Amino acid sequence: MIMRSTMDQNDQPTIEEDGADFGPADVTPPRASTVMLGSFLPGLLDDVLTGQPPPEYQFTNEPWGTLALRPREIMCIGGPPNTGKTALMLQIVTGALLLNPDLRAVFACVEMGERILMERVLSRLSGVFLGKILKRERDEFFAERIESARAQLESLSNRLMFIRAPFTMMDVRAACDEFNPQIVALDYLQRIPADLSIQETRQQVAYTMSAVRALAEQGHAVIAAAALNRQASSRSQVRSDATDDNVNDLAAFRDSSDIEYSVDDAFVLAKGSGNVVTRHGEEYRPKKLVLRHVKARNSLTMHVPLLFDGRVQEFTLRRWDDQEQNGRPVVEPPRPNPTRGWAVDNFMEGEDDAEPV
Repeated sequence: MIMRSTMDQNDQPTIEEDGADFGPADVTPPRASTVMLGSFLPGLLDDVLTGQPPPEYQFTNEPWGTLALRPREIMCIGGPPNTGKTALMLQIVTGALLLNPDLRAVFACVEMGERILMERVLSRLSGVFLGKILKRERDEFFAERIESARAQLESLSNRLMFIRAPFTMMDVRAACDEFNPQIVALDYLQRIPADLSIQETRQQVAYTMSAVRALAEQGHAVIAAAALNRQASSRSQVRSDATDDNVNDLAAFRDSSDIEYSVDDAFVLAKGSGNVVTRHGEEYRPKKLVLRHVKARNSLTMHVPLLFDGRVQEFTLRRWDDQEQNGRPVVEPPRPNPTRGWAVDNFMEGEDDAEPV
């Protein structure tokens, strides 16, 4: 019988049979391997002292805190609908490809096809408003600006592969085996099944995250979007005039437990103070956002203040406001540490009570 994991009435995991014939149920699981410290310590110390630093794929010339794509790591970006998660992923992935001409990437999106995704990239690179591109509203500067982005896009033509929906994680794995990319982008986690035979959503996400972790362990740098739960999304959407401090941890992610334990870095794209809805005839105001760094397994957690110009699908850095978080001042050092070579200290937040190193 197949044994499957379900949740009981107290929301606790339990094991039950589903009636399907799968073979013996008492198969002994493989024994865990062991390793003695002495077998790898000399090589570890030698690598630390003389080896090359691990690769890190930057996507912009100006650092965004500790945000970067790294092999064998999973970065997750969550946010309510219409905050720009896909646009941010496109900017990170295409920016990394443009800055690192040897990189290849696979982009798998469940909501949009490859043409509309690249029209968004074209808008950002050319500066032509996305609305004009979508409606083909060609003015006297249209062709000139589109042509200005042609060379950049053509440099990506053989290094960026799209997976067309519908697809599963098995299809993503097959594409990676064929194309051997350094970067894998998944948009978004709760809508990409690992196995179509699994119907229960929570179990599906668990299997998907296991498949995503397996991709990372193969050496890929994985960046993924994720939906927030309805409560977190509602708080962020309704309170558009302030950053909601409650939307700042992994509990905001839908099906958060499996995402929490699998990802290395997690960000929540939250609305900042001063957002307004643009009405007809009014001057456009870019959205003020905060990319909240809610988990960092191997680096420092550093929030990143951003502006999003939806007209050209572009995120840019901004300075922290004096009163950013519900009336409380935000600490913005910089407090450089002379023993540390990172540039990440410029984005530290909430460290005013820490002891100097």
